[in-house]
Amino acid sequence: MLADTAYPVLEIDFDLVIQPATCDCKLLNWIYPGAQSIITTVKKEVPDTLTINHAVVDETSKDTTPAIRACYRTDLGAAPGCDEATAITQVIEEGDVLPTYFSMSGDVLTIDATDNSQVRVYTMEVTHSTEFEDAPIVFNTVTVDLRVCVITRIDPPTAPVSTE
Repeated sequence: MLADTAYPVLEIDFDLVIQPATCDCKLLNWIYPGAQSIITTVKKEVPDTLTINHAVVDETSKDTTPAIRACYRTDLGAAPGCDEATAITQVIEEGDVLPTYFSMSGDVLTIDATDNSQVRVYTMEVTHSTEFEDAPIVFNTVTVDLRVCVITRIDPPTAPVSTE
């Protein structure tokens, strides 16, 4: 009510119900991993590998709204928490497919090029998924610098033996 009698007063009773926020893990923000790169060559005796880093949760996003804070509350017993694990679901050359001389196993990218025509710098597009994320996490911070074959050793042939 206003203290001024010139304004009419309208009183209406109403019920106010306050319910605790419901946990919504989709509100987490993710930090993409820093740039990763590998320099390798064609025809390596043992192919080079690169373990791809995962996106991680931005810790500051855990307290931005009541719905995300509800996931991590500790004052009311065990909160549901959010599964912060990610899984790499796809690695391709940016805008294309994974070259046939690259392979993925878990988080490890193996480069096994066999021809100098494959030499160039590749920018890889990495896709992660989470348990509760509608849209996958996609970043292109992985580069592979594939260079020409380097001869590191030439074994001399065995000396011929005369059979006369």
